[in-house]
Amino acid sequence: MNKKRIIDLREVTLEEFRSFFFSADCQEFFKLGRWANDPCPILKVSPSLHARRYSQLFGNGASLVGLYDDETLENGCQAMFGPILPGNLAELIWGQDISLGEKETLIHSMYVMYRDFFAVTPLETSCEMWWDPLAYSFNPMGTADPERNPEHRAIRNAMFETLCEILNLDAQHCQVAALHGMNHVAHPKTEIVIEDYLKAHSNLDEELRGYARLCSAGQAL
Repeated sequence: MNKKRIIDLREVTLEEFRSFFFSADCQEFFKLGRWANDPCPILKVSPSLHARRYSQLFGNGASLVGLYDDETLENGCQAMFGPILPGNLAELIWGQDISLGEKETLIHSMYVMYRDFFAVTPLETSCEMWWDPLAYSFNPMGTADPERNPEHRAIRNAMFETLCEILNLDAQHCQVAALHGMNHVAHPKTEIVIEDYLKAHSNLDEELRGYARLCSAGQAL
């Protein structure tokens, strides 16, 4: 039996953190980690450092532009969500390993990722689907309870505030991603914000206007 390698990310620099997600090691986790008998490396993380490095990475999203080919960027971004990798974004945001303040900082940093990276590098899936694994718990099928749980409410507010900022970006594919995210976050002010968006963008084609209204009602896929 092959001895599993250990990859220790508990004290990595931002550059080392960034490099891991776009490395063959990361893809080994992403592709094989779900199978218990595969010789997938053991990944060790520090949740607080991981959250801080994610925030720094997203806050410096421009550094990713042109750094790798689109397939590598796509794979790396998708690996960040989980559920395979320890310390993935969904785990950090919905778990109890980091403080609420760290969660809010992490969520707000995603706006800069859209502004400085996704706006110029749309990728095939990650830009639009970014919020699905993060906000799915606000879906009626989910388990979050923002009405009675103060932390869930704060997370939803942070996501919604970030999505409102993304919706104001000039890149239309980022606007679509924000609409899609609002559909899943289901914030009480979603309908008002999307109606204001439609009024301010009277030149949108009918297909996009229809999609925006589905998102407003939480009915988009």
